[in-house]
Amino acid sequence: MGSVTYYLHRTGVLNGKTMDTTAPSGAETTLSMTFNVYHYWYTDPPLRSGTISTGTWTLRVYVSWSGKGKGAFNLTLVSQGGVIKATIVPETSGPEANNPTGWYQITAEGSSVTVAENDRVRLGLMFSKTTTLYYDGNTGNEVTEQSRLMFTGSAPPPIPESPFGVLALVLIAFTVYILYSKRTLVKKSVQVIP
Repeated sequence: MGSVTYYLHRTGVLNGKTMDTTAPSGAETTLSMTFNVYHYWYTDPPLRSGTISTGTWTLRVYVSWSGKGKGAFNLTLVSQGGVIKATIVPETSGPEANNPTGWYQITAEGSSVTVAENDRVRLGLMFSKTTTLYYDGNTGNEVTEQSRLMFTGSAPPPIPESPFGVLALVLIAFTVYILYSKRTLVKKSVQVIP
């Protein structure tokens, strides 16, 4: 069985933010999360078609709040436009923590789901206290640590973002230019001189 890690990022998509398999670098940002309100992250780019296997999902995030509280997360499979298609992990609560400033972890078992081209995994995260989430960069002194969602199992890879798309446009433009040039040359070469 393989493993996949989705790092939480600050870029916006749909009604939330993005997560992907590229580890962030540089300073983290913070998000002030209202208590008992879900905040969402979506895989971006969307996924190729395939199957997300059963497996263990572990959410590990750097947080800070005052008093006793706990977090919860859920995972759903959604269409590219955000419509829910299947539940991967129902709402799962983590342990209670008192005045934490540090790493907070929740682990849950996930169901297998079938992924269509362009579907996304959506992470919903909430806390019972107003919470500061540190993410999208290195946190504290742990250079290799970032807020992330880890999966022990297999999932379809993201659809590659195509530098190829730009390259294809350049190739088309170049081809049109060459064909036009040849046509002009042919026209010139068949002109009859009186």
